[in-house]
Amino acid sequence: MRVPTTIDKNCLSAYNSSKYPWTGQTSQGSTIKAWDWSIPKSLQEQCVECIAKNWIEWPILDEIVLQEDRLLLLDILAETVPLELAVSHINDEVYWEKCYLNRWPNKLPKDTAKSRSSKTTGAQTGNKLEANAWKKYYCEMHLRDYLESLKPENYNPVEVRKIRVNCPGLPLLTFVNTRIKQLCGLCGPYVDALEIHETICSEASNGKIPLHALLTGLEHLKMLSLRFKQTYAKDEFSWNTVTTSYQDMSLLAKGLQNIRLQELRLTDSDIDCDKAIIILKALCKHDLAVLDLSHCKIGDRGAVAIARFTTLCPVRELYLVNNRIGTKGVKSLAYAVAQEGCELHHLDLHLNHVSDQAGNILLASLVKYNQSLKSILLSSCSLTNHFQIARALKHRNCIERLDVSNNALGEDTGLELLRALKSNSTMRKLDVRMCKISSSTEAGIQHEVHKNRIGWSKDCASESVAWDDILKAEIENALITTQGFND
Repeated sequence: MRVPTTIDKNCLSAYNSSKYPWTGQTSQGSTIKAWDWSIPKSLQEQCVECIAKNWIEWPILDEIVLQEDRLLLLDILAETVPLELAVSHINDEVYWEKCYLNRWPNKLPKDTAKSRSSKTTGAQTGNKLEANAWKKYYCEMHLRDYLESLKPENYNPVEVRKIRVNCPGLPLLTFVNTRIKQLCGLCGPYVDALEIHETICSEASNGKIPLHALLTGLEHLKMLSLRFKQTYAKDEFSWNTVTTSYQDMSLLAKGLQNIRLQELRLTDSDIDCDKAIIILKALCKHDLAVLDLSHCKIGDRGAVAIARFTTLCPVRELYLVNNRIGTKGVKSLAYAVAQEGCELHHLDLHLNHVSDQAGNILLASLVKYNQSLKSILLSSCSLTNHFQIARALKHRNCIERLDVSNNALGEDTGLELLRALKSNSTMRKLDVRMCKISSSTEAGIQHEVHKNRIGWSKDCASESVAWDDILKAEIENALITTQGFND
């Protein structure tokens, strides 16, 4: 038996605790002498330790035949091995998990709990990246840390070209650019999701690091989450830390044209209508399933462009939380939802000023034309008792999740909603808190929703839609001619 290959270190420390004095007597009555703890290492173990000490000069791993020796080498191998050697020579999850937890002990990946539970239950997922999960996590975090600490002054391709011409022997900015290319070459095959929580602004302007060269090198990237702001400005605060330039958007759009994303999240950034349009034009050829532009500055004109984009791309989830979208923008989204090829399943518009008129048109488009939209979030959208949510639920059994909390709907709307739910069997989650609805009515609403969750049978015969003529006039005329959707 050799430690630590056959006994886990945590298990050994738990059973050899220093809290209790060691008496030297075992359970069988035999005495453990001092020389029992100082057994010399075997020649085999000393050879493995010698390989670990000189591994950077002679990276040997696949040449080791015994699995036991390989595990021992990976266990004692230092975490400071250069990334160039580690990525190309080591694929074992033991080493990459050790390196990740040693470097980022408080930033566990989101999928680790799920993967660990599947391992304990013996479930097999068919994900080909699961074999190199920790290696993928490490490469993603390493790239994220480097980009979040990179200053725009240190990455300027124009200045690099000038240096190469005028001063060939001065590798100041060339090192940074070659480092970006090296990271893309090393981490690119393993990075399919990249989250950048902050970007450092330039000292002289509001420009951030150019991302087009980076995105071009990440050919396997499928998910990108980006925030164009600096979280901690400290004593060097300026408004440039929370603003975004049009050049940043243009360079980002240039990089997006060279990859194929499935999920894009640009949140908490200074993105207005014009900047959003620049990004949307670069995403036309993507198979984008999730688009998140929450907590930005997108108004009605940007919402019109987003609505047009959803008719061209198979977007399934759309998040527009806390923007400046009003009546015209919501009507545009209602028009997009009413299209035959719309694949939208989730629409989040809370914290926008949605009027009752625009909200009713959105519901009418669901009732008449759309059956794919399952989840709608309209919390804190300035809706009143003129919002006809009860009529929509009575005529269409397709919505599964609805959030209308923090709206002044009133008690009458609550009672109508309760009557509509008695003939609705699809609603699984309904949030009507802070809507000026009495506690008894709200409890009755949640009781009807609970019946749907447990599969309680209901009389779900839908009534005839009484607002067909109004719906035609509102959607086919008002949405196209009034708002200028086709402009």
